[in-house]
Amino acid sequence: MNTVAFELDISNPVEFPDLNSGTFIFIHRAGKIPPHIGMISGGIIFEITTHGPGFEHKGTDLLKTAIKRKIEMLFVELILPKNKQNSAPEKLKKWVRTHQKVSNETSCLYPIRDFIHETFDLNLNADIFIFDLLPILKNKELIKSTYQLNLDEKIKNGKFQFVRYTKKEVHQNIEAVKRVKTLTSNV
Repeated sequence: MNTVAFELDISNPVEFPDLNSGTFIFIHRAGKIPPHIGMISGGIIFEITTHGPGFEHKGTDLLKTAIKRKIEMLFVELILPKNKQNSAPEKLKKWVRTHQKVSNETSCLYPIRDFIHETFDLNLNADIFIFDLLPILKNKELIKSTYQLNLDEKIKNGKFQFVRYTKKEVHQNIEAVKRVKTLTSNV
């Protein structure tokens, strides 16, 4: 059984965060182990998946799909230094291109880790997990606000609990996605 690793204060109920302004970490399928993690800046999604890099889709489209399909989502809005706000989308694109795709060696969190290191000059562990990163951002007072979608039943006392998971569980999930991808491409 997985243990609670971190409790994130949810500052906003289910609402539409303005994803066209600001920079957000999004946690897709937040209640699953492991969740998928990416960023939105300037209204654009920046992520890597097992399919490859993504930096062309709108954040509002992700939000609409999550509402329609009842996908559990968290959005963590960051406080960027004023001199780095305009360059955030280009910096994120650079890190997405650098890491390209999720594999057993590369987590979907790697572009985010490198962007945060570059933006805030924070030294982060190479194999950091989201439940490690969020407390660092909270302690450095770099979180502006948080939003949740379809997590009402999992929010307790205004907090969402991230459970600890392992690199092995991440690898198992990657292999499962690859199997599904292989099966569907053979149909």
